[in-house]
Amino acid sequence: MNKYKISTFLLVLVFCSISFSQVNQNLIDNKFNAAVRLFEKSKYSLALEIFEWIIDNNKINSKTTVSYLFKAKSELRLNKFKNANITLNKLLQYYPDSKYRNEALLTLSKLYYIMKDYFGGMSKIIQLISETTLPYYVHYAKSTGKKIALNYLSSFDLIRIYDSSKSKIITPFILYLLGQIYFKEGDIQSSKNSFKEILNLYPKSAEYEDALNLYKHGGFERRISSTETIIGVILPLGKNEDKYSPVNEILEGIRFAVNEFNKTHDDKIGLLVRNSERNREKIFEIRDEFEDIPILKAIIGPLFSDEVKYANEAFYRTDIPLISPTATENGLTLQNENFFQANPSFETRGKVMANYAFHVDTVRRAAILKASDTYSSKLAQAFAEEFTRLGGEIWVDSDYQSGKYNFKESVNKINQFRDTLQCIYVPVSSSNDAAYVLSYLVIDSLHVDSLNIKFYGNQDWFSSKLLKSSSTIGSNLIFTSDYFIPFRNRNYKQFNRKYFEQNKYDSNRNVLYGYDITKFLLSILNVNGDNVYSVAQALKTSKEVKGIHNNFLFDKNRINSFLNLVKYKNGIFRLIDRYKINE
Repeated sequence: MNKYKISTFLLVLVFCSISFSQVNQNLIDNKFNAAVRLFEKSKYSLALEIFEWIIDNNKINSKTTVSYLFKAKSELRLNKFKNANITLNKLLQYYPDSKYRNEALLTLSKLYYIMKDYFGGMSKIIQLISETTLPYYVHYAKSTGKKIALNYLSSFDLIRIYDSSKSKIITPFILYLLGQIYFKEGDIQSSKNSFKEILNLYPKSAEYEDALNLYKHGGFERRISSTETIIGVILPLGKNEDKYSPVNEILEGIRFAVNEFNKTHDDKIGLLVRNSERNREKIFEIRDEFEDIPILKAIIGPLFSDEVKYANEAFYRTDIPLISPTATENGLTLQNENFFQANPSFETRGKVMANYAFHVDTVRRAAILKASDTYSSKLAQAFAEEFTRLGGEIWVDSDYQSGKYNFKESVNKINQFRDTLQCIYVPVSSSNDAAYVLSYLVIDSLHVDSLNIKFYGNQDWFSSKLLKSSSTIGSNLIFTSDYFIPFRNRNYKQFNRKYFEQNKYDSNRNVLYGYDITKFLLSILNVNGDNVYSVAQALKTSKEVKGIHNNFLFDKNRINSFLNLVKYKNGIFRLIDRYKINE
């Protein structure tokens, strides 16, 4: 073949290739246009088939990325949310520089909104604003983001987004929304601080003028004057603490109770939330702020016994009542006559179990097996003192060291009286301890399977996996617990449904620690909320109040005297009673 023929052949080949490519692209264009027409006529299934054909059966072409977008939109209209999510994320991942990226992020935000994942939807809005340079998308995204944030998100949600954002464009926008949400939640000072931060640090931002207007004329003074009562909240909040951490779940329970109250009352209650940082100096700073607020009538918190001691020291002379939802150490109420312990102390827990054993089960001869180096010994001491005061006898008081699990000598002491004893009190300090104690009692030495004897314990026995391993102890054991959630109760189901609608996760014991004590306090404030003195007196003389996780009645030492008595039977934990000590 000569050079002329070769050149001619190559030209023909190139021409044919170009012609085929043009024909193929024309076919794709025609198919795409037909699919768009079907989409516009709401024939989404037919349109989806064509968009998928363009993506799957052709190499990358001018209609590939837009077909991904329309494929996702079709799936969205067909309620195929999972598929739409996958399609949009593929578009963003495979074609990060696509001109349809803005529209993909906006569609993804809409998808999350429809699925009621408001935090996810807001996150995509924020991503869009930080990436796009087109004014239309910025304006639309901010408008949409504002609706999502103010209607569905809490200040905690916005803080999570704020902490993860690095853009100077995004930060003032989030602060602007955060200021409004704080105001909505009743945290007036934090609201003002958010707007002030915009004014000080972002004077050229798009939010500056609105922030200035709200800071000067936002009605802070009117809001404060219309809010006759503020509840202070002192919790050890971490900077980047997970939304589902116990501390934040308690805070959400507090907020939910206040929001619930404010919806049905003209006189609103405000919250002033502060981070204790579990630090003495910080708690004293909070004291200086709180004591200058006349309408602050009571404080919920702190949570942990060590920081409660700091708070009692700081607030001792202020007369402001403090209520800890969770602190359990003995002697805390002796440090401050206006401190209230909503969670029963170790001493109370031991006494409740002794009272139940003596008065209800009518046992008179008891043994104790305890860990000598943990709070187990405090529970045991309280049980022994109360049981003997009532007229019972402790025939043997035996102990072991937590974590070492050398029970032979301890159990042998009990074994001497196995035919005489009516009960064994076994307070443990962890589920690990409980597992080893159980193993030794059932298998290694005491062989309780052959005994008809009652067992009493504490909250660390609250484990179905643990109690399944011994039918004898599992069916004979009764233990105290500061919480019991009545999952089958109609009122609880109604409460949980409302909580889930607002927070997108089910309530749990941490939520209820915050919710129940706040609701109790609100009942006091509603009737006796004139000043800190009337609130404190009302708390000291209040009658029994029923909560979801436990009831409340403060004894003469301002410690809640109620505990749940729980039994494990047929694979289910059952509430025997909400039992209190009769003084």
